[in-house]
Amino acid sequence: MKRPFVVLAAGFVLGEVLALQYQKYWPVLLFLLTAAGAGGFGVPQAEGYAGLRNIRLRGAVRQGLLLLLLLAIFGGIGFARGSAVKGRLDREEAQAGIFSEARPVVSGKVARLEEKEDSWSFYLEDVRAEAGNQSAAFEKVWGYLKKEAAGEREAAGSDAGHAGREGEGLAVGKQVRIRGSLEAIEGPRNPGEFSFAEYYRSRGVSCRIFGDDILEISGEAYPYDLFLARLRSHCATVLDRVCKEEDAMIFKAILLGDMRAMEPDIKEMYQKNGISHLLAISGQHLTIIGGGLYLMLRRLGLGFGGSALLGGMLVVSYGILTGSSGSAMRAVIMILCLWAGAWAGRTYDSMSALALSAILLLWENPYLLTQSGFQLSFGAVAAIGGLSAWLGPALKLEKMWQVSLLVSLCVQIAITPLVVWQYYALPIYGIFLNLLVAPAVPVLMYSGLLAVGVGSFSVAAGEIAAGSGHYILAYYSRLCEWIEQLPGYSLVLGRPSMGQIAGYAGTAGVWIGGMVWGMRAAQQREEQAASRKRQGTAHGAVR
Repeated sequence: MKRPFVVLAAGFVLGEVLALQYQKYWPVLLFLLTAAGAGGFGVPQAEGYAGLRNIRLRGAVRQGLLLLLLLAIFGGIGFARGSAVKGRLDREEAQAGIFSEARPVVSGKVARLEEKEDSWSFYLEDVRAEAGNQSAAFEKVWGYLKKEAAGEREAAGSDAGHAGREGEGLAVGKQVRIRGSLEAIEGPRNPGEFSFAEYYRSRGVSCRIFGDDILEISGEAYPYDLFLARLRSHCATVLDRVCKEEDAMIFKAILLGDMRAMEPDIKEMYQKNGISHLLAISGQHLTIIGGGLYLMLRRLGLGFGGSALLGGMLVVSYGILTGSSGSAMRAVIMILCLWAGAWAGRTYDSMSALALSAILLLWENPYLLTQSGFQLSFGAVAAIGGLSAWLGPALKLEKMWQVSLLVSLCVQIAITPLVVWQYYALPIYGIFLNLLVAPAVPVLMYSGLLAVGVGSFSVAAGEIAAGSGHYILAYYSRLCEWIEQLPGYSLVLGRPSMGQIAGYAGTAGVWIGGMVWGMRAAQQREEQAASRKRQGTAHGAVR
């Protein structure tokens, strides 16, 4: 079977979708699993199957049964995993309700920490909450604490104030005890409103604590995470120093995965025009950063294994530094598969690597399926590695501009229903705008990286390095402003139904199939005409 990981991933994703959204349909999955098992073991024993003389037909029947069996088995595994995660998060959400009238003390290990100007936000693992005679355990909780709360305690000279001074030592790996308000994270109250509940569930969290003060900090920080946190903070500081404020916000999103400081109108401008993917960490970022090191090591004479090991350490670290988003870790896994294939002497297949990354990421957290970044990232890569890779040879495209246009068209076809589902609007001119902005992305990346590198030693040199990036960002802004003057640049359609999405997929499939059939028929007619012409010329020469 070609590309077995794609089949396994399809079944696994289907099972998790049923578990998270349509649990009432689990008997259908059970029926498919039973039918696949019965078919897989029973059909080869049947007299009709043994009587098939066509070897190809027998192979096709056997392969179809194996495909159905694998889909059903991994669908069952996905359903079980999705149900387990959903059950845990639902249970923890219910547990948070017992502390609605209390201010519990929450203790746990810091798993992730982000320091802002006046506050900390963090994730705690292996959490225990206690208030009076009530207690509950949580796998993970999101927390928020204002620095001024600890400062007020310190000014009062209390014991809690001493703990507040130690709060400056908050770091990943340390144990903390915090008093505050523990609550479940609510879902959207109005249709179309952003769902914080789904977002935090994609992080493995269904509860949060708003801390009043830190009671205790103990243990040792993880040196690796502490190094990455300091490196990220240093890079952000350098960008603030050498770039204009608006440019720094975008550079921090592109290079560090930090969009907290970005102005809403800038983010909305990129989103409405269909180029918001420029602000997300993707395979292109990792190719520039990790791929550059890999190629340099190869040219220096280091083997495939050593280059892959050092390059892999860099891309994994970069993925963690930028926040470990679904799109970033998808790119990390795929580039590691590429280098592992080169080391093993095997051919790299992007669709198999994409399928493997989907299984690994969704096993860790099935709720990633609900996030727009995850959907658009996987949809775009599937369109490039699947649809455009098939259409290119089928249409016999040779010129680079034709291939680029085809790739952009395939990506637009694949992600259109996802964009409308998530944002309720469709940027009509997105396909053309992407053709104009995409070629400048590597230059923008190199400009930002160079600005951080040389800006760490010289502000003037950093400003010069960031200059090309500034003009590229200004070019992007002018393009968006121009596009927004065109009629119908963004169609507000609302969220489509599943039936409408299925109709869109069917229509797109018929259109693509008809286009390929028509192109092949035209090419065959041209080849036949050329053949007849050659035969006529040869016949005249003989006479």
